Amino acid sequence: MNTNSAIHPSTSRAGHLWTSVRDQVRTRRAARAEHQRLRAELAAYDTPSAIEDLMAAVSASGEAHPEIEAILAENRMAYHRRQGGLRHVA
Repeated sequence: MNTNSAIHPSTSRAGHLWTSVRDQVRTRRAARAEHQRLRAELAAYDTPSAIEDLMAAVSASGEAHPEIEAILAENRMAYHRRQGGLRHVA
């Protein structure tokens, strides 16, 4: 059995790189799942008054929540598209 660490996959440079890539993929998947969960929760806020109420609560918290604000802005645009007020530009 060869015990040379340069060849052993768990301690080799390639092995460390592979572990790092795998960890990054796991982290990104978890972040994407969390974003999708947040988007699903915020989908209930789909009228201008509901969106404004939540935005006021978010602003009053004193903390920055750019992800929530972005999703609510998308919800607001989707509402206006459904009402015929905005056209989707691709």
